[in-house]
Amino acid sequence: MNPFSPRHDLAQHRDKQLRTGIIDAADRSWHFRLHFDATGTELLACSGVKRRPPAKAGGQKLQL
Repeated sequence: MNPFSPRHDLAQHRDKQLRTGIIDAADRSWHFRLHFDATGTELLACSGVKRRPPAKAGGQKLQL
């Protein structure tokens, strides 16, 4: 297993409680999820996703 992969780090903390956090870029173009150890002092993993620009007028709309 790759020692730098998030699965490797998270697997070491399998039996412990983890803390998670979310960061959204100010322009909402990126979304990041952070995984910390139980004390919140060590970053174990981070993933980021680039978001698509919002649909233009007349595009698909969200139904609630």
